[in-house]
Amino acid sequence: MGDFKKKWKKLIFMYNIIDIIAVLVFYPFIPKLLNYPPDSINNAFQVEINGLTYTQQYISILLLCILVENLILFLTRRKLGKLLLDDTTTTTKKYVAVTRIIEATPKIIYLLQIIAPVVSITCTFLILKGSWDVILRVCLVFLTMLLSVATLSYVFCKGLFKDILIEIFNKNDKDNNVKSEILNELKRHSIKVSVVFIVIPLLLITSVLITFICYSTSIVTNGENIYEIYARELDERISSQYNYIPELENSLNAIKKYNENDGYFVIAMDGERVGGNIEFSDFFVKYITDVAMKKGTNKTYEFYATDYEGIFKTVIVNNQQVVAGIKYTISTPDMIQSVIIVSILLVLISIGLLLYSLNYIFRDITLVTKRLNNMAKAKDADLGNRIPISSNDEINDLIKSFTAVQERTNNYIEQIHEGQDLLVERERLASLGQMIGGIAHNLKTPIMSIAGAAEGLTDLIKEYDSSIEDPEVNAQDHHDIAKDMQNWVDKVKDYTSYMSDVITAVKGQAVALSDEQATDFNVEELVKRVNILMRHELKNALVTLNVNMNVDSNTTLDGNINSLVQVINNMISNAIQCYNGQPDNSIDMNFTREGNELIIEIRDYGPGLPKEVKDKLFKEMITTKGKNGTGLRTIYVILKYSCAF
Repeated sequence: MGDFKKKWKKLIFMYNIIDIIAVLVFYPFIPKLLNYPPDSINNAFQVEINGLTYTQQYISILLLCILVENLILFLTRRKLGKLLLDDTTTTTKKYVAVTRIIEATPKIIYLLQIIAPVVSITCTFLILKGSWDVILRVCLVFLTMLLSVATLSYVFCKGLFKDILIEIFNKNDKDNNVKSEILNELKRHSIKVSVVFIVIPLLLITSVLITFICYSTSIVTNGENIYEIYARELDERISSQYNYIPELENSLNAIKKYNENDGYFVIAMDGERVGGNIEFSDFFVKYITDVAMKKGTNKTYEFYATDYEGIFKTVIVNNQQVVAGIKYTISTPDMIQSVIIVSILLVLISIGLLLYSLNYIFRDITLVTKRLNNMAKAKDADLGNRIPISSNDEINDLIKSFTAVQERTNNYIEQIHEGQDLLVERERLASLGQMIGGIAHNLKTPIMSIAGAAEGLTDLIKEYDSSIEDPEVNAQDHHDIAKDMQNWVDKVKDYTSYMSDVITAVKGQAVALSDEQATDFNVEELVKRVNILMRHELKNALVTLNVNMNVDSNTTLDGNINSLVQVINNMISNAIQCYNGQPDNSIDMNFTREGNELIIEIRDYGPGLPKEVKDKLFKEMITTKGKNGTGLRTIYVILKYSCAF
């Protein structure tokens, strides 16, 4: 767990340092992007307006981001620790849960890093009674900043999350089967989606920044031009003294307006409105008295991030000083619409080109994946079909590597097929060799009996010849001699038939299995051949074969009797060997019927297979006999063989 803790601390450090660096980079640009009025931030004026300076607001957002992500990381670390120490949960469920948590954590941080500060900013500007266009503009700029921070954090820390996950797996899980189960349980995520998840925010960030930079630059230029126009008008049309406010208003109203939304205003020095035809905010008035006049300028602003400015002139009316001027807009609806439309089009075009490029890039990767799946799953995969090379890049390197693996795999498969045929033939010949000794012993008895029968017949013939000349021999004696001779002849026939059966059974097993054709045979013939071929091995091992026939012995099967006999013999031979030479044991061969299936069950009463052997059955060639085995013998517990009733 030491490495896990180190990686987790590194993860926390990376998140925090990325937040700090990214926020510091954006710090000087936001006032310019939002066209904050000059000398309106980080001073007493802003504290009176907002309650906090721009720097304090900025630090609050940074601390909120850091607090959110550190809280999530702390809770995630705590949850993972409990989960890894839980002994009641299975390995598969545990690591599926761990993987899901680690995959979800960066996404949760990503979203909350954006949502929480934006909600906070929105609430702040609502409290300050900012207009909706101001709130929208401010939130959009801060959203861009936070989206940049969240995307950078996600990109740089995603790899650390992967490293932590790999660390957990390597420390606690060595079973490939468990890993396969975990992959099956987890929801599949496309790399294409991950790329889009990262690139689209970057496109949005770029688009918004370009939009605001262009818009900010344009309205600053436009604002300066309008300011110059109204400055000349004020100098020409507004005198320094008036007797009455209406007289001043007439002069202001005579000024030609640059935009239909522009208007004039007259404000007393205490901030009270004394004339005019346009509305203005407290910020507008306070900026005149607290900032503009002190700095020696004659320009004011409606609020932070607005497109309304004002130009004023100090005038004496009836021996009282007032401020008179024009409030004007520095943007036009056409300008805003054009910028927004161009930005949206750029984003959509970029997304379309991105998706098209990703489809093109991932096409070859998907093709390689399909070929690999075919190689892994198909029994007779076409390994001669090559993927065409259409470029000279990293994808081409992947295709060349796959082609090399494909060619080598094809060679290995050919070698395996050749070796497999040799191994099967070797196993078949080994089984035949094992049977030959028993068969030779089985044939000695009938041969000796036939020789004895021939000698008995010779004696009877001699006895018959001598009885013909003996007057005391009657007809009954001749019949008795003939009966004894018939008995010897019958014995010769039985032994000959037995020898014929043995030869037939051996011949069937000696023929190559692949050359045999399916034929009809019954259960009685099957049992007969098994008994003939296994009699000697059973006798030497002092093991009894009990045949339990729960079906009609004349039940007909359609198949390869010799192949089936070899399978059953291998099973009986394995059952004999499980007793390790201990005598007076038995093996059951049971025949039962289930529907249209005949179930042949070979059962022994030995110690059974070890777990490590059971887990590898039917997956690889495995033997417990060392050099004396190949792992090719059939080791079935229950054999089902199709048959026709």
